[in-house]
Amino acid sequence: MPEVYIEEKVIDFKGITFGDQKTLPLTIVNESDITAKVILDMREYPEFDFILPEPSPDDDVHSEIMVPIVENPRYEDIVNLNAEDVDPINGEEKEEEEEDEYDEDAKRFVQLSIRPSTMPFVLQLKYQPQGIEDPKNFILPLKLAGYNDTVPGLRRRIKAVGVKPRFFVDPTTVNFKTKVIAKGQKPLPFHQDIQIQNPDPSKPVTWRVDREKLEASKVFSMNPFEGTLEPNSHSIVRVTFNPHEPTEYVTKINLYLDNEKDNAYLVMELKGEGADAKIFFDRREIILPPVPLDIETKATFQVCHNGYENQMLRCKIANEVGQLPIVIKYPEGENIGVTKLKVKVEATFKFSSPLSFTTFLDFFDDEGNKFSIPISGTTDNSIFTVYSFLQRHFDEIVYRQEKGKPIKLDQYVGSDNDSQKTGFAANPKTYSKQGSSVISRTAKSLVGYNPVPSDVLERNCEHVCRWFNASLNTTSMQLFPQDLITQNGAQMYDLITYLSGKRPPGQATQKAIVAANQTNAKDALKVLLNQYEELINYLKVNGAHLNTVRPEYLLHTGDYTKFLKMFPKEENMKPKVVDRVYPYIAMESWLTIFYQVLRIYYLNRITPKNFKALPGVPPAEAIVDP
Repeated sequence: MPEVYIEEKVIDFKGITFGDQKTLPLTIVNESDITAKVILDMREYPEFDFILPEPSPDDDVHSEIMVPIVENPRYEDIVNLNAEDVDPINGEEKEEEEEDEYDEDAKRFVQLSIRPSTMPFVLQLKYQPQGIEDPKNFILPLKLAGYNDTVPGLRRRIKAVGVKPRFFVDPTTVNFKTKVIAKGQKPLPFHQDIQIQNPDPSKPVTWRVDREKLEASKVFSMNPFEGTLEPNSHSIVRVTFNPHEPTEYVTKINLYLDNEKDNAYLVMELKGEGADAKIFFDRREIILPPVPLDIETKATFQVCHNGYENQMLRCKIANEVGQLPIVIKYPEGENIGVTKLKVKVEATFKFSSPLSFTTFLDFFDDEGNKFSIPISGTTDNSIFTVYSFLQRHFDEIVYRQEKGKPIKLDQYVGSDNDSQKTGFAANPKTYSKQGSSVISRTAKSLVGYNPVPSDVLERNCEHVCRWFNASLNTTSMQLFPQDLITQNGAQMYDLITYLSGKRPPGQATQKAIVAANQTNAKDALKVLLNQYEELINYLKVNGAHLNTVRPEYLLHTGDYTKFLKMFPKEENMKPKVVDRVYPYIAMESWLTIFYQVLRIYYLNRITPKNFKALPGVPPAEAIVDP
């Protein structure tokens, strides 16, 4: 068991004026040779918060030391989402509030990793009373992960109480967050209101802020900036933020009471950030689901913007891989602006020859600024490549054969309304229209297309797991792809070696992963990303169609969250979406790799001669037409 303890015997904030706040150190020492993982659960104490040490440039402190604890995600969660949970077109304000609530809860129930070090790990515990005469006296909810018994060194009492203020300001920190400097017009100011109150029942109070400091900021103003409050009265002060440059602004303003000139009653903090207008997207990349030859594939996504008054979208397809027949459509129109912050876009692709590609869609504004998003797709005549298409449209598939030509997959011809899917046709004789349209819209908005039904995907994974155990004597598998993920893809390397006689290069050893993890969290993640990137490229060189698979799709959900923190983008999934959607993306990615391995290494073993020799096949059914 790790030898870990807290230096402070008691953490006593004493009396803190309501509306003010105070921080005290919480020093955790790990004197053992192994990393101590402790669980801190502050969800029952909203008045308290904790602040991590500033991250060093060489270590991913925040993503590695503090990891939010969430329930184990399941694939079925993707169909249990409500439509309003998923990036609603006209619900930006509500979405932001819900995301803030999710983030706050995630920060209060966390696992902390305290590495062995000669230097103690110092957290800052912050107390901001939410009431007066409501003393807090409790044992810090901190325990050692994996141990039910209380560790005496971690058992510390927390004491605090809120004291009635002489003058009340709510809030004392005004955070405007990021505000966009609008293009095509004068910068518009942003406003927030704060409440001031005189709680004294008999005496008035005169107040003022440091006007010179306020004016020196050039971007913040207050109205009014001074005044008198009668007993038991309150008023509203409007704070205005008007950024002129794309930079961060922070100003501390002293507030004085009555005739005080030197001693400030409290210090208010005003902060905000200006940002240029820009176009961004609701995802990091567009993945077109694989389809058979001459069948259209489609994915939907949203083009979003901050700060444009009126703009017509212009899109150009990059030609790194030649001219691709990608068609871009705007079902809701091409204009974005003040009243339209997002617009739906459809990307479609159809080709008559096998192809797996990745290119970019470049969107331009009127000033010629380019905003790009990668798009990937695959079309092929192999069942191993388009297995997911067959699973999505199992009741719409027909097999056609012309003399002298290979068997070709085709679809019944129908209308979009018949299929209720991604624009594909349905067989009116066999297809049922039952199902939830909310689920369909929600799932499609999350991944860009309708996912494979959960029961079909689960049966697929069970079959793959049984095939692994029946075919490979050197490895065993209980769950697919969970076992692959937890063992860093080891079974897939074994499969490729078994089928091809050659082990793919670049597989990281467990020793290297452990060593990198002990040194630096970023290094450990980079080791896995490099391994998977080299594996994907190796399979591509040997003929695999894997452009729809990214190295980060093969990681554990927790590692993918770290990946998003290492490479932050506006288009990153929100945490609650990652927890529910990423398991599906990882599952489909591992299945795609598995079937491509069979396609390039296993199919060449199946010949008419071998087929006839299969045990249990009746002679009449073993005849293969030339």
